[in-house]
Amino acid sequence: MVRAGASRRESGLSPRHVLPLGLTILAVVSSSVALARDRSPSEILASPDLYDGRALVIAGTIGNLKELLSKRGNPYYVFELEDGRRAIRVVSFGNTLCKAGAYATVEGRFRKVKRQGQETVYNEVEAYRVTCR
Repeated sequence: MVRAGASRRESGLSPRHVLPLGLTILAVVSSSVALARDRSPSEILASPDLYDGRALVIAGTIGNLKELLSKRGNPYYVFELEDGRRAIRVVSFGNTLCKAGAYATVEGRFRKVKRQGQETVYNEVEAYRVTCR
């Protein structure tokens, strides 16, 4: 932070420091935008290590939709998001407004391996937003 009346030299921000900082910010923003584009289940499953633990946007058709209740009585739903070649498991909390066969965009976090108690689930997206079209 530059205090009132301080010169640029006193603040520690010289032109040679500002340019690398600006380029770093641009690189971070650019990589975030690249990750934000819609991916297909086939693309994710072809390189699961690349996406493991990352937030992503994935699109496809809803299949095998199941609405369930947790042990605590909280609603959640599970479905397969398909692209015509492969399908990826999606889980989301709350009630769904989507129907099987609908085209959906899912925003969530991909996990290559998820261990929950004695159960192990592979290649799952925990969705924080599901939008049906």
